[in-house]
Amino acid sequence: MSMVGELKQIVKDLREKSDADVCAIVSRNGIPIAYDGVDDGQVDTFATLSATILGASEVIYTGVQKQKPTRVFAESADGTFLGIPLGRKTLLIIMSGLPKEDLVDVVEKATSEITEVLKHGS
Repeated sequence: MSMVGELKQIVKDLREKSDADVCAIVSRNGIPIAYDGVDDGQVDTFATLSATILGASEVIYTGVQKQKPTRVFAESADGTFLGIPLGRKTLLIIMSGLPKEDLVDVVEKATSEITEVLKHGS
C-alpha cells in the first residue's frame, strides 16, 4: 500500500473511533494529504484554515518566548476542534463530538501511527 493509502486508512479509522465529523492530515501550508468526512469541494478551505489556526498559535507562543503548542483546541457546545503538529511538515486535524480529554486519548495512538508512516514514506 502507498504512503497516502496508509494515511487515508488511518484517518478513516480514527474518524470512526473518535466520533469525528472530519479528520485530516494536511501540510503546514494547507494542502490536504489524507482526509475523511469533508467533501472534495470543501477540503481545500478546511485544510488551509486549519493550518492557519495552528500556524498562528505557534507564532503567538514563540512571540512570548514559549515553546510551540503540542495541541490546539477550539470548543463549542457541540464539538471540539483539535489540531496536532506532526513534525515540521504536517498536521493532524480533527473535529469531533467528543470532549477534548476523551478525544486526546483516542488520538494518541493514531498520531504515533501517522508519524511512523510519514517517517518511512519520506
